[in-house]
Amino acid sequence: MTTSKELLIRIITEKFEIDPQVLVPQATLEDIGIDSLDIFDVVFAAEEELDIKVPNDDVKIAVFQDLVDLIERVRTEQAKP
Repeated sequence: MTTSKELLIRIITEKFEIDPQVLVPQATLEDIGIDSLDIFDVVFAAEEELDIKVPNDDVKIAVFQDLVDLIERVRTEQAKP
C-alpha cells in the first residue's frame, strides 16, 4: 500500500512538474513552488485516489509535513474495514 507521503509526492510532482527532492518535511509552499489554491488541487486528487473526504476547514498547511499529516489522519479516520 502506498503511504500518504509517497502518494502526495507523486501527485505534486506530476501536477506541477516539481523535483521530488524539494518535497522534504519542512518545505514551505513557497519552497515547493505552489500556492494555497494549488494545495486544494492536491487534496482533491488525494481524496479521489483514496476515496476520502478532507473537510475544507482542516486544510491549514504551512509545510509539506502538515499536508502529509492531514492526509494520513483523514485516511486513518475514514479507513474502510
